[in-house]
Order: sequence, then C-alpha cells, then structure tokens
Amino acid sequence: MRPGWPQTIGLRDKLRKNFFKENVWLRLAGFLLFFFLAYTWAAPFRDLYGMEIRNALAAREMLENGLTIIPKVFGEYYPDYLPLYFWLETVFSLPAGAVSTLSAIMPSALSAVGLLALTFCLGRRITPRAGWLSALILATIPSFWCYAGGATIDMLLAFCVTGGILCFYFGDEEDNPKIKRIYFLGGCVALAGAFMVKGPIGIVLPAISWGGYLLLNKRLSDFIKFSLWIMLVGVFCIGLEFLFAYLAGGRQLVSEMIKMQVTGRLRQANKPFYYYFFCILGICNLWLFLILASRLVSGRLKEKKLSFFKPLAADSVTRLAVTWVLGILTVFSLAATKHSRYLLPLYPAAAILLGGWVEHFLVENNPFRANRLQTSAIFLSAVILSASMVFYFLFNQYIFISLGHIIIWLALGVAGIILILKWIHPKHKLAGSVLLLMAIGISGANLLATPALSRRASAREFVTAAESQASLLPVMIHGLGRDGDALKYLFYSNRNPEEIRFVDRLEELNTLPAPCLLITDMDNLPLLEDRNIHKIVEGNARSTKLYAYRVNLKEGFKS
Repeated sequence: MRPGWPQTIGLRDKLRKNFFKENVWLRLAGFLLFFFLAYTWAAPFRDLYGMEIRNALAAREMLENGLTIIPKVFGEYYPDYLPLYFWLETVFSLPAGAVSTLSAIMPSALSAVGLLALTFCLGRRITPRAGWLSALILATIPSFWCYAGGATIDMLLAFCVTGGILCFYFGDEEDNPKIKRIYFLGGCVALAGAFMVKGPIGIVLPAISWGGYLLLNKRLSDFIKFSLWIMLVGVFCIGLEFLFAYLAGGRQLVSEMIKMQVTGRLRQANKPFYYYFFCILGICNLWLFLILASRLVSGRLKEKKLSFFKPLAADSVTRLAVTWVLGILTVFSLAATKHSRYLLPLYPAAAILLGGWVEHFLVENNPFRANRLQTSAIFLSAVILSASMVFYFLFNQYIFISLGHIIIWLALGVAGIILILKWIHPKHKLAGSVLLLMAIGISGANLLATPALSRRASAREFVTAAESQASLLPVMIHGLGRDGDALKYLFYSNRNPEEIRFVDRLEELNTLPAPCLLITDMDNLPLLEDRNIHKIVEGNARSTKLYAYRVNLKEGFKS
C-alpha cells in the first residue's frame, strides 16, 4: 500500500460526508418539489366545489375590479375572512386572465410545501432523521394531502402561524443579537400574515402556543413580556381592520365582521364536543396503531419497556410541540363551530411528535421480530396499484385523466416499492413501507376518484347544459341559498351579474320579465298565473338535485 493511502481514504470519506451534509437543502428542495407536484398534478382534471367556489368568486371579483382590503363575493362584502388568500389567488390567476382550479389551489399547495419545509427545519433540531420523518409523516397525512390540493384558506393560516412560532423559537435559542432581531422581525411578518388570512384567530393561535411553552418552562417574566407585546399587536391589527371596514361599509360592516370572525364562532355547536378527538385519530392514522403495538410487543417480550414520555421530555422542540398541539386544540374545542380544517395549524407539531415516536419505537427500538408488517404494507401497495389499473379500464368513462398520468403514477409506485425493498436500510423499512402505502393510496384516490366526485359536486355540467338550451335568457335562482349552492351556479355561469336575480318566492315570477331561465331545487313546480313552465335540464350539486326550467309568458298575457 502506498504511503499516505489511509489518509487519502479518510480525506475522501470526509469530503463525501461534507458533500452530502452541504446538499441537505438540495435534497429538501427535491422533496418539496415532488410533493408539490403530487398535490397539484390532478388539479386540471377536477372542478372547484364547496367552500372553494366562494373563495374563487372573491378572487374573480378582485381580478375584474382590482384588489380590495375587504373581499367581496358577487358585489356583496364577505366579512368572514381577510384578503391575503384572495390576493394570492388573484395573482396566480393573472396569467390566464381567469380563476381556474389550478390558480385557486396554488396558495394552498405552496403553503403546504412551505409547512413541510418548516416542519423539517424544526424537527431536525431533535435529530436529522426526526426532521425527515416529521416532514414525511406530515406530507402523507390523508387530510393534509387533500387540503393541500384544495383551495384551503386554513392551509395558508397554518403556514403563517407555524412561521411565527418557529421564529419565536429560533430567536429564543439564538445568541447572536443581530440574528435574534431578524427572527423577531420574521415573527412579526408571520403574525401580520396570519391576521391577514383569518383575522384575530391568526394572533391567538401563535400566542397561546408560544405562551404555553414559556409557562411550561417556568419563564414567568418572559411570559408576561410576551403577553403584553402580543396584546398590543392584536389591538393594533384589529383596530386597523375595523378602520378599513368602517371606511368601506360603515358600522354595519364592522358589526358583521365581529359576528363572523369572533362572536359567530360561539353560537350553537355544529359538531359534538368529541368531534376533534376523531380528527386527532385521523391525523395519527396508522402510526398510532404501530406505536401502540410496538409498546405492547416490547412489554410481552419482557424487554425494557419503551416509554411514551421519554421522547417528549428529551428535547425543547418536543415540549414546544406539546404546548402547540394542546393550545390550538383547546382554542378550537371551546369554539362552537368545528371543522376538521381548523386544526391544520397544529399538524406540524403533531407530525413532529409522531416523528419522534416513530424514531423511538419503530427505528431505534423496534421490537418487532419479523418483517410481516412491512411486507403487508408493500403487498397492499402493489394491490392498490394493480386494482387501480383494472378500475381505470372498467370505469374510464367516469375518470377524467389520461392514461399517461395513470402510467406515471404506476411507475412511481413501482419505483417506490423497489426503493424500499432494495435500497432502504433495514431499520427504516417499516416506516418507509407505511409511508409508501399511504402515498400510493392517497394519490390514487386523488387521481381516480376526486375528479369525478368534484364534477358531481360542482354543478358545472348542469350549469353548462342549462345555459346552452336557454341562451341569452336572464337567470332567476330560487331556493338554492345565496351563500350555498347558488354560488356554484354563479361561478360557472356565463351570464353577466346583472342578468342573474334571486327569487325568494315562486309567485314573484309573475312579476318578472319573461321568458327567463329558472334554476331551483324543486321538482314539479306549481302552476303560475300567467306563465308556462317547461323543464329542460336536471342535474346535481353534490347531493342536491337541481332543475332548470324555461319560463314563458302564456298567450294573452303581457309581460
């Protein structure tokens, strides 16, 4: 062996190690790009529906009439939310000159991949592996995946709230005064962004999360200082909001904003008190089962029992995650209005806790003696891939994506299986196979089922068919609810706003100009005094049956 050869080998290993260490951000960029495409590539094949319609209408209003501080929907002020999501939606709609499914979901999808990056940055403070596990677990939570691919305002809120909490934490851990000030400014920007998404709740969520962390660490003086500062920030933001609302619509609009953003959340409950318990189970999904099973197996094998609390107490990041989850869960549990999407701001913290547990129970101290679980996960992944191909060819008339996209999805799934079997370290195969199973299952549903379901729920086909058979006629909408299914008609209609009117009672049709197109949820309309009514189209808006009638004037009557 040549003199110096061992030193050369050592230098080469060191250089290789440094190369991979320095390129962690390059790997993270590839990871984020992959999931961004996974969340968005089915968007062109589906319609907007549900809450997405109202959001898209607000963006279309801004696209046509310019950006406003208080959003509008069909000419009426929309006091539920502040405008940041709609501004972004409008910006992404500018190139095409119209709001599309892709432009509507872009703020949500970008916020989702931003959350993956923030979760990785915080999780890697525990260990690098915990950072990757936390980001991967968050990326493959079924509800997170679905919300990332939808026009979800709460996803943008979650990104801003998470950014604020991370700035507080990193600034608290930093010794350099200049960098500490940068984190403080970043936290202020994040708080402002959160407020501009959903109003006061955007201040409350990071405040209770970080304040709880300070109390948990018995830092009472820091807690008092932070509380006073955050209250001043909240008062300033709320005062500015009410000022703009007063200038736009007077006291009535101010009272509407207070009702919709604060007091309205305390009205009669729309879900039972235990609703969020099931939402938490949905966030934990298969991981909770595997963690509990590993704890049980370790006890039966009479080995050292694995503790749930050891990973939580080991690091300040996990303590922050605990107060983060409990604080936000408490706030939304006290509110009467409950929706699963409201919990999105706690998803990163939940993913970090799960990542720590998975590392502790399934990687470092995996008590399972056989590979049956990982083999089952890989087998189920292969079954989903095979069954989906059969499903595609049997029901291709109901599937609105090309065979090429299905083949790409199939190839990626097979590549993932090979990666798990051949290249992943044995310690990581169980976690990797579960992640693969969830990614294949959710993406398959996203490609095969979501487009068809969205088209049924959106009412676009019904609107197009109705207006094609009654071209140029004014539209009268009855019984759909001005803030409900009527919005779906308004979004997909080709009529100008002045050509659409709402009719509260059918008898009013006798006083309206004829002919016209009547849209209603009623079948077998009663005869009107001077009108002939002919049903021309029927369809659906989700579970609501819709009917389109052509209303003409009877002979001998004048309009």
